Amino acid sequence: MRTEWAFLAGLGVGAVAGLMVAPQSGKDTQELLAGKLRGGLDQVASAGKKVRAQVKDMANRGKENVAEAIDAGKEAAYRASGTEG
Repeated sequence: MRTEWAFLAGLGVGAVAGLMVAPQSGKDTQELLAGKLRGGLDQVASAGKKVRAQVKDMANRGKENVAEAIDAGKEAAYRASGTEG
């Protein structure tokens, strides 16, 4: 997550620096910056999708672990009570 924030901060600093030394017209500079911003936002969105997928995977694994623990607890309870099931 820090990488995305660092990227956005760098993008902002680069945009300001680009405006200060831009040899193009204002319109050309605006188009250039808009393209860079779109590219940056696409990268952030892509990183967000990856993180979302990783969190979903971890949640699924956690659910599986909980289900296994419940099953093991039930089995232990049945054994302790002297019945099998």
